[in-house]
Amino acid sequence: MRKPAFGLLNRLALLAARAASLALFLIWGAFFLEHLVWFADPAAWPGPEVWLAQGLHLALLLGYLLSLFSERLGAALIAVGAVAFFGLTGGGDALTFTLVSLLPVPFYVLGWLSRPGSPRPEA
Repeated sequence: MRKPAFGLLNRLALLAARAASLALFLIWGAFFLEHLVWFADPAAWPGPEVWLAQGLHLALLLGYLLSLFSERLGAALIAVGAVAFFGLTGGGDALTFTLVSLLPVPFYVLGWLSRPGSPRPEA
């Protein structure tokens, strides 16, 4: 019987994860830049909850970028950043935004599990 092509699955999963990370970085990054206008006038700076939200949003964006170089650390930062940021700011759409933002994480996990030579659970 033929062995599955784990090498190909690994490459495709990591390619999908990186593409999703880059696309989501660009999408959520545009919103981040758009909201920086709130900080343009130091005399009218927003309250601490807005600073916290922007910090969590930045953590999410850094997770997307970091995942391109360090998959595990980046995926962890994406997960923490998405849950924290959209938990704070997502309102009624928090679950949808969180799930969309977490899209690269399962692909990274699939890439790790399909890595040639990686330990696999016994059947």
